[in-house]
Amino acid sequence: MITKKRAIQLVLMLALVVLGIGGSRSQTAYAASAVKICAVSYIDESILVITNGNSKIYYATESDASRNNWEVIEVGTGEKVVAIDISWLSASTDNILKIKGDADSTQSRVTVKKIPQKLEVSIDYSSMESLAPNATIGQLLNIMATEGDGNYPINFQDLEWKKGDRGRWLDTSLLTRELLESYQAKGIYLYFRIKPVDAVITANVDISSLVSTFAYTKADLGIDSLTITKYPDGTEGRRASKEVKLKIVKKAVLPVTGVDGSKFTVSMKYGQEYRVSVNNGAFSQWKKITDRSVKEVSLNTIVNDSSMDGVTSGKEFLPMTIEVRQYATSKAAASKANTISLDKQRSIGDIILGEVPAGADATNKNIYITYNGSKDFSITIPSASDTTPYEYTVVKDGASFDLNRASWTAITKNTTVKVISSKAPDLSKVYIRMKEIKYKAASSSKPAVAFALASSCKSFEVKYPGAPTTTKETKVFTKGGYSGDIVIHYELNVSGKLPFETGVDLVKLGTQEVPFTFTTTATGTLDPNIVYTLDITISASTLEGMQNCTARALYVYFKNGSVDKTSVKLTIKSPTAASSLSATIKQGSNVGTTAFDVITPKAATSKFVYFISPSVVTGVNKEDTVDNVAVKAAAVSPVNNVIDKSVDNIVVTANQYITIFEVDAGNHVLKYKSYQIDAAKIKQAP
Repeated sequence: MITKKRAIQLVLMLALVVLGIGGSRSQTAYAASAVKICAVSYIDESILVITNGNSKIYYATESDASRNNWEVIEVGTGEKVVAIDISWLSASTDNILKIKGDADSTQSRVTVKKIPQKLEVSIDYSSMESLAPNATIGQLLNIMATEGDGNYPINFQDLEWKKGDRGRWLDTSLLTRELLESYQAKGIYLYFRIKPVDAVITANVDISSLVSTFAYTKADLGIDSLTITKYPDGTEGRRASKEVKLKIVKKAVLPVTGVDGSKFTVSMKYGQEYRVSVNNGAFSQWKKITDRSVKEVSLNTIVNDSSMDGVTSGKEFLPMTIEVRQYATSKAAASKANTISLDKQRSIGDIILGEVPAGADATNKNIYITYNGSKDFSITIPSASDTTPYEYTVVKDGASFDLNRASWTAITKNTTVKVISSKAPDLSKVYIRMKEIKYKAASSSKPAVAFALASSCKSFEVKYPGAPTTTKETKVFTKGGYSGDIVIHYELNVSGKLPFETGVDLVKLGTQEVPFTFTTTATGTLDPNIVYTLDITISASTLEGMQNCTARALYVYFKNGSVDKTSVKLTIKSPTAASSLSATIKQGSNVGTTAFDVITPKAATSKFVYFISPSVVTGVNKEDTVDNVAVKAAAVSPVNNVIDKSVDNIVVTANQYITIFEVDAGNHVLKYKSYQIDAAKIKQAP
C-alpha cells in the first residue's frame, strides 16, 4: 500500500507547481461515482485510484477487459485511494489498462508506457577543472537516449544515479565535482538511468473538496485550497530506463618528477601540466604542456618570472612548491599530482683577489683567487667540503655563459685548486657556485641529506699579470778585459696589466749561483698602463773569475716564483790568438820606399790593412780591432785600406816595422804578420 505521506506527495507533486492557475471548481459527490485516476506513479510502479465510494476496484489489460477478465481489489472501509501494481506489465511496449468500480462501472483508460529503450552515458574529463567543487558534473557527461526529442532532450537533470550495483538511486543534483574526485581516489562504477516521472492530477486553487474526499487536513497538505481540473491517463510521465554503467577510473600516478638542480629545470613532457606556489603564496593556474618536443621546463618559466635566473646573485629562486600531473583529456581524468618542495636557493660569499687569511675556517664563505704568474691561478674556498661542495666553470673570451652547456669542475675540499691558462685563458670569465646537493635517504649511521639547488654564481674575469720578458740571446763575455758587465733587460708587463714580478731572488748558471744586482722601475703604487722594467747586472769582475762555458742557460728566479730558464744563454771564453799570414817584402819603385805582396789569400768578406810602427807587433787576438792594436803599437802611420794584395812606394825608415792585417767587417783581426824593414828592402838613390 502507498503510505499517506507518499500519497500526499503524489497528489501535490504537480499541483503545487500550478498553484494560481484558474479553472472551474470540481465538486466530488459523497455518493458512489466513477473511479478516478489520482496518479500513474512510475516511481513506485503503481496506479493510484480514487475510490469515490466504490467497494471494489476492477482492472485489466485492454485485451483482458474485452474478454471480461478482470482483476479485483477490495476497498477497505473509509479507504479513499487504492494502489494498482503495474510492475508486471511489459517493459518493451506500451500497455493499456482499464479500471472501473463496482458501484459505477464507468471505465478509466490508462496507458502505461514502455521503458525508454536506449541510454548511453560517457564522461569527458577535459573541462573538469572549470567546475566549482560543488557544481554538478552534468556538463562533463555525454548523454544519448531514445527518450525525448529535439525540443525536449534527455539531459542530466532527467537522470538519476547510484554508486555501484547495490547503491540507492539518487538525484543528480548530489553528483558534484567534489564527490566525483573522491571516487577517483580508488576508482568506481557509477550507474545511471533515466529517472521515472509520475503523472498526477493537475490542480487549481481550491482544496476543500480534496480535503473532504481524501479526509486529509489542510495541515497535511500544507496549502489552503486545491481544485482538480485534470486526471492523468498515463500519457504523461515516464518509466525508468534500463540502467547503464559508467566506469570512473582511478587517478593515475605519475612517475617521480625529477629536478635538475644544476640547470634549474624540472623534467616534464607533453600531456602533463604544472602549477606552483611561490614563497607560500596561492597556487597558480594549471599550465598545460602541449609541445611534444618539451622534455623539461625551467624554474623561471614555472614561476613565470624571468628575473629569477638562478645564476645571478640577487636573483635567486624563492622557496616554492610545484605540483605536476597528467592533465585531463576526454578519455581520462587528471592524474594524481606529484609534489616538489624546493627551499630558497642558496647564495655564496664574495670573490676576493688575494691570499686566504690565516686561520680561515668553514665559517668563511668567501672565495679567494691568487695568480701564480701568467700561466695559472688558484681558487681556495675555506668552506668547501664533501657536504658543502662547490664548482666552477670557465667561459672563454668572446663566448657567452650558457647554463645548459656549462661544464663544471667540483671543489670539495678546503685546498688550493690550480687552474692553468690553457683551461682558463686571459680575459676568460670564471663562474663559481655551490654545487647541487642530491637527496639521500637516512641510513642507520647517517641522517638524511636534503635536496638543494645549486647556488647562484659569483664570477670574475681572468686577468693574468704581466710576465717578465727579455730578448732571447746568448751573451758572450771574453776574459782579459775584452768585455764589460753583462746586463739583462726585462720588461715586467705590457700596457693594461700589472707586473707579477718586481724583484729577483737568484741567478744561476747551471748549479752555480751567480752574484748579481738589479734595478727596477716597478716601485710604489703600480699603474697597469705603465710598462715597468728590471735590469739584472753581472759584473765583469765576477765573470772574469768564472769558468769558461759555451751558450749555457742562465736561470733567473724572480721573487714571486717565476723562473726564466730559456731566454738568456751565457758564453764565457778566453781571447783567441789571431792567425799568421805571409807576405813578400821588397824595394819600392821610388827612392826611399818599400813594397810588399801578400801571399796568403783572404776571405771574400775580409780586407787587408797595414800600418808602420817603431816596434814589432805581437800577441794580437781575434777580439782585438786593428785600430786598438795600432794605438797599442804606437803606429807612426794611420791604418791603410789595401785595395789589392800588393802595395808599392811605402815611405819607411830603416828598422821600422810594417804590420799587415786581414780584418773582418768589424775591423777585428783575423790574421796578421809584422815585418822589420832593413835598408836592403828600401830603394836607395843611385
